[in-house]
Amino acid sequence: MNQENGAWKKEVDLLDQLFPFHIILDFDLQVIHTGPKVYKIHSSCKIGSTFLDCFTPLRPKELKHPEDFENASHSIIIVKSTVKKDLKFRIQAVMHEEPNAIILLCSPILLKVQEVKDLDLKFKDFPVHDTLPDFLFMLYAQENTILETEELARKFKHQAERLEKMSELMRQFSSIVAHNLRSPIMGLKTLHNFYIDQFENLTEDEKGNYKDKFLERTDYLISLTEKLWKFTSVGQSIRQPRELNVEELIVEIIEQQNKDDVKVEFENKIPNLILFKEDVVELFFNVISNAINYRSNGYCMITISSKEIKNDFIEFTISDNGIGIEKKYHDKVFKPFEILGKKYDSLGMGLTMVKRIVEYYEGEVRLESELGKGTKVIFSLPKNIEQLGNLE
Repeated sequence: MNQENGAWKKEVDLLDQLFPFHIILDFDLQVIHTGPKVYKIHSSCKIGSTFLDCFTPLRPKELKHPEDFENASHSIIIVKSTVKKDLKFRIQAVMHEEPNAIILLCSPILLKVQEVKDLDLKFKDFPVHDTLPDFLFMLYAQENTILETEELARKFKHQAERLEKMSELMRQFSSIVAHNLRSPIMGLKTLHNFYIDQFENLTEDEKGNYKDKFLERTDYLISLTEKLWKFTSVGQSIRQPRELNVEELIVEIIEQQNKDDVKVEFENKIPNLILFKEDVVELFFNVISNAINYRSNGYCMITISSKEIKNDFIEFTISDNGIGIEKKYHDKVFKPFEILGKKYDSLGMGLTMVKRIVEYYEGEVRLESELGKGTKVIFSLPKNIEQLGNLE
């Protein structure tokens, strides 16, 4: 391009601003300049290439000489890309003198919103005279609005279902809690009344036994209320979720049990999770505590494995060599205050907490167990709480 002609340079600068897709040819039909957006959608059309290297004429069929463009300057020229066969342009040819040049005011022919997306075009990329993008971007905006509305509706529906499920759970839970709190409180009241009535007739040893019973039942109530508080506090940590080394947490939980006859084995490297630490610790604590409490022959072997499953969830399997659970009780053990047998001091809330936490994080939990053959607790958790956009 002749850079000495100041007026011509100003014209070209103006073309760059007003017609982003324009192309300038010399009279040999060689490209000497392209608008700023031409390369974005038609990278093979560059300075030095010829018009026919870049385009195949559709209307008119012949565009081999400057005269052909002059003859077509009073109508719209239609061409298609020689590289992207589906990409077509409409062109208005303008003949320029001093210097001799052919200015092609181009605009891509786009009929679908998806084509705008595929080419990554913005409204400002189109010529100021082009009304097509007005229509397409209006459709684009409407489509986005519809998609956003549908997504919002889906989230509201999901939240409503979660709230309804939680409401029903709390209704059932409140009824069970009322019953299970009432029993130890009434027991304390009865014990207290008997102690007062018989105080003068009791020996010192008997008084000591009553005091021990008071403390035992008080400790039970404290433990029960703490467990109930944890149940209602799942997902309500005041701290931010953070990356957790799950393997280290499990080792710490087992060490805190202070049991010499407990051994843990990891079958594979356990991945880190980004969740609320309190929930993850509570979950693994309850599963591991059950394995320890219901061990057989005095020795507890715990095996832990993990694998990635669909939707970026991790499935954990915690196996033990304990006394096992009959199949008919597999669902029952997840209900509040359900205790199988009286061998161990238990609140009957361990696996209830496990189920509560897993389901809060939209995972699943199940048992595989046979009497006398140990138990497997299998549950899934997301890698990152952020992937659950519906959790509030």
